[in-house]
Amino acid sequence: RTEPKLSTDNSHLPFFGADIWAQLLAKEIKNFTSNVTITKDGKTLEAGRVMMLMSLGIECGDEILIEVTGEDEELAAVTVEAFFKANL
Repeated sequence: RTEPKLSTDNSHLPFFGADIWAQLLAKEIKNFTSNVTITKDGKTLEAGRVMMLMSLGIECGDEILIEVTGEDEELAAVTVEAFFKANL
């Protein structure tokens, strides 16, 4: 199990609307066989589904927990972490 804990404080980067970054992240996650979940404020959801991601209401500066489990978890975790650092 890989669990990067991220602070999404990237206010210096361009801001994507929740619908766009959720679509982009879900697309990235579908490249992996691992299960990816994101937790915010005690609510944990599957990260590969756009509407679920949007329902978390993740904004710049929020603290989230990402859990990745599966065969390719290390690569998936690195990819998801890089995505958040670059886009949110």
